[in-house]
Amino acid sequence: MFDHRSNPADGISCEDLIAWCDQDRERRYPLAASFVTFAHRPEESGPKVWSEQAKALLAYAPDPRSVLAVFVKRFRPTSWSGSRAAVMEANTRLLDSLETDVSASLMPIAIDAKAQLAQEVTREREWETARDRERDERFE
Repeated sequence: MFDHRSNPADGISCEDLIAWCDQDRERRYPLAASFVTFAHRPEESGPKVWSEQAKALLAYAPDPRSVLAVFVKRFRPTSWSGSRAAVMEANTRLLDSLETDVSASLMPIAIDAKAQLAQEVTREREWETARDRERDERFE
């Protein structure tokens, strides 16, 4: 499920998704968080925003922390184009909007996740810079 490919789960309405999750609340909310598109860009060059499905899962889950944990894990792409650090950083910015979008109970998790992700982004940028420098030196 990449930015350039559509996710079949995007066709599921929020109402149907929540109804399905409510049949086994403890397992299905985190499961749904693992496959729905958690964010999109309303404008091509604009910032990412939470998808309606992601906001619904966070709002209705019996344990929204478990849903957020799944999303945060997915902030680290396993397949990407360009800079992985830039993708992670854009995903991390989604946590800033949690203050207005969902329960305050998620804020401690969001704060911890932002701190950890910031360290990972720094390490990833350092690795990308070293890799690019090595690649550039080979062609001189």
